[in-house]
Amino acid sequence: MEFCDEMMLFKKRLEISRCVDLGDVASLMKVLGVSLLEWRNLKEDMADGFDCIAWVFKNSPTTRNQWVLCRRSGALPEAFLSVEVPEHGDIVEYQIWKNGSLTPTHIGIFDESHHQVESKWGDAGHVFLHDLWAVPAEYGERVNFYRHVPPHPNRRIGNLGLIGQY
Repeated sequence: MEFCDEMMLFKKRLEISRCVDLGDVASLMKVLGVSLLEWRNLKEDMADGFDCIAWVFKNSPTTRNQWVLCRRSGALPEAFLSVEVPEHGDIVEYQIWKNGSLTPTHIGIFDESHHQVESKWGDAGHVFLHDLWAVPAEYGERVNFYRHVPPHPNRRIGNLGLIGQY
């Protein structure tokens, strides 16, 4: 039975990938576990580079920059802790194995009230509320959860300066 469930999930994720690649939002809305949360202006988002990371950190460009710099090097910003069980507002990061190591591919925000994830699919995508694994197949087979822990107001992270103002 477990193999059957895994195959069904794999097929579902391939269908989501197909719909995203084609920009077929109508068909995507028919996939169980996916609903449109925010309709985006795709041309503006592409021009601005407004992707999933920018959406998650839209109210804090400083935190966004810290996240990007740290995750590119495989580190986790000091203001975040890895957690096993997500709570409302935690970051959900999808990863894929690439060149022998785990590489982040996508992030979203955990919505505890629905037990789902809010995320923007690519820089040319809308924002969706979806089940944890109801994402495009290319986002990977692993997920991690991170909780933001506000730092002391005057603590510095390397050359990034003060990070207490969010």
